[in-house]
Amino acid sequence: MRAFIDTRDLLNIFNHSRPISASGLGELFVRRGHQLVIPFSLISELIPADNNPIVVARRFVKIEEDIPHVFLQQKSLPDEEIKRAAIDVSSGRAPAAYEPYVQNFRDLWSEGFDPIFLMDLDRTIGKRKMSFQIDLLVQQKPQIFHWSQAEAEQAVRALEQEQQAIKSGPAKQAFRDAVARWLIRAGLQGSDSSINQFADLLRRNPRIAPGWRLYEEVFDQLARDKQFKPTVNDVWDLAHVAMLPYVDALTLDKNKVNLVQQATRRLREFDGALDYPSRVFASVNELLAELDA
Repeated sequence: MRAFIDTRDLLNIFNHSRPISASGLGELFVRRGHQLVIPFSLISELIPADNNPIVVARRFVKIEEDIPHVFLQQKSLPDEEIKRAAIDVSSGRAPAAYEPYVQNFRDLWSEGFDPIFLMDLDRTIGKRKMSFQIDLLVQQKPQIFHWSQAEAEQAVRALEQEQQAIKSGPAKQAFRDAVARWLIRAGLQGSDSSINQFADLLRRNPRIAPGWRLYEEVFDQLARDKQFKPTVNDVWDLAHVAMLPYVDALTLDKNKVNLVQQATRRLREFDGALDYPSRVFASVNELLAELDA
């Protein structure tokens, strides 16, 4: 199984051996054939605010040497899913399944990066040694791991703007409006009729761009609550929600687990076989029991 463990739970494992030690987690994953899913956000959150090199080395050498893992390109979710599906449909093709997994740690962060720095990195380390790359980046480019205050505020504002754009009305039209906003965000244009046809296709088929669809369903529930005020934690939690269709198990806080369950009930009106609630866990203890079952 491919399992994502929330940073809070991983920090308890690394720092306090609760409810299992890092070595014990590695032994479980090896024995049962599991892989820890690692998006860049998880790496960023495992790096302490002071970039302590000893802590960084201890955590990532342990993952690299003892815990089987796989890298997921989270930043492409859910935007790239819906963009590629729209391009496929507009070209007369059936939407292809999206593959978010990448081969190397460097694939998670190097796009658009200084080519001279990347050449030096290849000469000294190569592409495969995650812990060495992280150590070098923490020393020379630590800003890539930590959002500035301005970046955090921008991410929250984007959620606030999306919340404000959601209007009451028939569910079908609200869905069409949401798709149109995401296509604009992706830099795609089309006639109203073609966008509506694409939106109707997505609505009938929740397995097309599944990360985007689950993200949108969960966010729609949040956004319609007048008491909801987006925070940075919501930005990360929603990013993790978008990962759910691509993993076998994932931890989320209890509120988001409930929202996933509610969203899945709505999605089952179109696809009764969706099994998202069976993959999401409100506690790491429940997840570990499933992984060792």
